[in-house]
Order: sequence, then C-alpha cells, then structure tokens
Amino acid sequence: MARKSGWQQFADNFTSTYGAVNKFSEEGAIRDINERSLEEQFDDTGAVTGYKYGDTLYNTMDDKGGLMRPTDTQLQSQNFKDTQKAMSRHGNWKEAQEMGLGRAKLESQEEATRLARDTHDFNVKEAEARAKQANVTISQAQLNENKNQILLDYSSKVGSEEWVKNPGEGKKFLLEAAFKTGDQQFYTMISSMDESAINQKLNGAAQLMAGAKAALSKGQAGGQEELMALIDAQDGIKGNIKFITDKKSGAVSIVELDQEGNPTNAAPWAGKNWEDFSQNVMKRLDPLTALSITAKQQGVAETTAKIGLINAQTLEALRTK
Repeated sequence: MARKSGWQQFADNFTSTYGAVNKFSEEGAIRDINERSLEEQFDDTGAVTGYKYGDTLYNTMDDKGGLMRPTDTQLQSQNFKDTQKAMSRHGNWKEAQEMGLGRAKLESQEEATRLARDTHDFNVKEAEARAKQANVTISQAQLNENKNQILLDYSSKVGSEEWVKNPGEGKKFLLEAAFKTGDQQFYTMISSMDESAINQKLNGAAQLMAGAKAALSKGQAGGQEELMALIDAQDGIKGNIKFITDKKSGAVSIVELDQEGNPTNAAPWAGKNWEDFSQNVMKRLDPLTALSITAKQQGVAETTAKIGLINAQTLEALRTK
C-alpha cells in the first residue's frame, strides 16, 4: 500500500476545519450585508454629495440637477447582489442562483442603478512590481517545496480562533509568505483573490488529495476509474485522461490527451506496478499541484454556473414582461 505522503497532513488539516470555517464566514458576510445602513456623504461646505450603501456610492442627478436618493428597490437589489456574491465566494451555488432570480424580479419592477464593481484589496499591478524586485535565486524544486510548506502552515492555522474572529488575517499571512519566496506568479495569484476564494480553492485541493488517497487504497480494479474522475478536466477538457497498463510487466502509467488525442506531459505519473504507481502519485500530488488542478476545474465549474444563472435570469425577465 502507498505510504502516507508528507504533504497529506495538508489535506487532513483542511478537510477537518474548512466546512465549519467556510459556513461561519458566509453567515458573517451575509449578516454584515443585512445590517448595513444608508449613509449621507458631505463636501467641505456640508452639502450632501451622495449616498453610500456598503461599498457603493449613489450620486446620480435628476434632470433638474438635484441629487437622487436611492430607492428601497435599489437598496434591496444591492442586498440581493452582494448576498449572491458572498454565497458564490463560499461555493454556495444553489442559493446564489436563487438570490440571482430574486434580484431579477426586483429589477423588473424598477430599473436599478448600475452598481460599481468591488475593487481588490491589493492592486495586482503593484503586487507584480513588488514581486519583481525580489532578487531571489533558488531552484524551482526548492521554490515549490517552500510554497508547499507555506500552504501546509496556512492549513494548520485556518481554523484558529484568531483567524476566525479576524477575517483577512489568513490572506495577510499568505501574502507576506508569498512575497518572501520572490515568486511573482504565486504572489499575484494570492493577491488577486479574497480570503473566501482562497479557502474555497485550497479546500478543493485538500479534497482532491484526500480523494486520491482513498481511490489508490482500493487497488487498480477499484480505484482506477475513481482516480480518473478526480483529476479529469484539469485543462477544461473532460474525458481525456487515460490509464495504460503493460500486460507483461504490470507497469501502470497515466497520460492526458490533447483535443486531437495525442499524449501530453500534463500528468506523467507512472510506476512499475499499482503500489509503486500509488506512491509516485501521492509523492507528486502535493498541495501546489492539487491546487493547480482544482483551480482549473473550479474555473470551468464557475463559468458553467454563471452561464446557467444568466440564462435563468433572462428567462425570468421574459416571463415577467
């Protein structure tokens, strides 16, 4: 049987705490949305210049040059949108869809003001510039080892009381650690996501690692198809993972095929038998590799869900006309 990978602790840590932490974070985000109030904005003379609701500023003028106060429907629509986004960030796609339909019904009664997009806490371009300045010469293997250790350390802290009570501490930890590696791509990836999105993707990586371990333990007859399903679609193409077993030697390998059916080097895992193959898979399936696979898979899933949501909203709008 395959020996337990040193990185398996990452999967164990994340799968044991992520569900509760993610639910707590989602409930807190929705509670903050529902408890906010409309705030007047003033200039130096004391004149009202706009109305702020959450992160959105309403400063539309009417035909006579007067400042328009946002309507109740606009504020309700804002709540629906922000709640939908909070649910989506936490992987709650079903209820997020329902929120989208609720918002569509509201906006069919009154045309809402186009809402400003949320800005990232960190400017990606600035992050790239800072990362370029880090003059670190290190082998790629050691660099990956360092990044895996960062993810392992993060997984051991993600359920801590300090991080649960202080949203943003986890991302701050990752940013500081990522910057020290001097890896521009790694730093930029972390800076471009909020903490909920980071946790969602890392939990997906942990689930992948745990699932792969379980599949490999079943032997080739019981685990081959299960393992294929786990790692399939990492490049956005379903059904292009292929197992090859040498009938004479018993050697096992797995390859990924491109759109024309030609083997690629995307998953060059192999072993002289199933046990050797299993050990090699668990050795290579570290947190960084699992994160890369699941990030691509989640990207495909999110795009599909968004298309479905848009279609549902369109149909609903047509029915209410």
